[in-house]
Order: sequence, then C-alpha cells, then structure tokens
Amino acid sequence: MEVLEICPTQIYLFQASDEVHEAALKTAEGWDWNMTFQRDKQSHYGKTSHDYHWEKIPEMRPVVEWMEDCATQVGEEQDCFCDGFEVAACWGNRSESRQWHHRHNHPFSFLSSIYYVKGVTGQTWFSRSNPYYDSTLRLVEGESSDIIAKITPMPGTLVVFPSKLQHSVSAVSDEERERLTISTNYMPIGNQIGVPGSIGWSNPKFS
Repeated sequence: MEVLEICPTQIYLFQASDEVHEAALKTAEGWDWNMTFQRDKQSHYGKTSHDYHWEKIPEMRPVVEWMEDCATQVGEEQDCFCDGFEVAACWGNRSESRQWHHRHNHPFSFLSSIYYVKGVTGQTWFSRSNPYYDSTLRLVEGESSDIIAKITPMPGTLVVFPSKLQHSVSAVSDEERERLTISTNYMPIGNQIGVPGSIGWSNPKFS
C-alpha cells in the first residue's frame, strides 16, 4: 500500500517595523487586563479583551494599516478576486504561566492573523480535522486532528492564515510571566468579482 499526503495549506509570516511593533506593544501592555474576564470563563485559557475593535484605537493605526497590507498581499498570492482586505475585528489576548487555549477557528471572516507582541512560549498549533471523521457514522473514534504546523512566538511576527484553519495555543512555560498577542479577522473590500463567468457581488459594508 502506498500512502500519499495531500491537501497542503499555506500560512504567511511577516516581520513588523520597529514603529509598528512599538504601537502594538503600547496598546497591549496599556490595556487594563485586571478588569478583563478570563476567556470563556476558564482560568486556564487566559484573557481576551472585551473590546473586539482595537482597530479603532488611534494608537493602533500604523499596526492596522500594516496588517491590512499584509492581508492584501496574501490575497494576491492566493489570486483572490477582490480589491484587498480590511480589518473586521481586532482584539488582544493575554496568557500567563501554564495557560493555554483550545482548538478553534474563526467562522465569520475570510482571513485571520496572530501578531506576537510579547513572550516566546505558548506555540500556535495549526491543525486539520481528520476527513474520515463523520459525526453521524462515527467510524473513526473521536474528532481527531492532525497538527500540520507549530509556530513559536517571536515578538514582531505576524502570521496570516485562512480563518477556517483550526488553531490552538500550547501551554505557556512556567518561566514566562506574560504572553501578549493581537488577533485579527479580515474581510474583502471593493468588488468581489468571483471566478470568471460568475455574476460577482459587492459588499457595501466593506467597500
């Protein structure tokens, strides 16, 4: 029997300028995390800012403009039929020693990203569900998944990926006092003409 590995997935890494990183660091460190609830009310999950629109914070302007440019570059690489990408939601995350986050995806956007602000532990694990798993027949035990990439946090790095790609965060090390990241979702802007021969459409909200 011969086994063929199929379905490759691309994720994209970008490096921020000092100006962009300083703006992101100032925003994330300046957030009042003491007044922020634990993510999903689970103490081991860390915290997510209650404000999901950090893109509206004036100090975040250089960060947002740079991230949108990066997302648009990804769209061009993937031959997306749109004029570019715009931030639809943006929020901060904070984790401490031994905290982690479960596997999930972002269903209401096309592209997503993680910007590593502070900390070098708590890897981002990207995974793909086993296509042989079926919730009705259940011929394969459990909703198993394959880890296809592990990204070690490096402050100043932006990782852009398709929003439906599942990802999680491994436990932050005992020595790490604080891990800060900025998560972002993107939607297309301008005319989405679709594949050749299709009608196409335009979303006025993002035009």
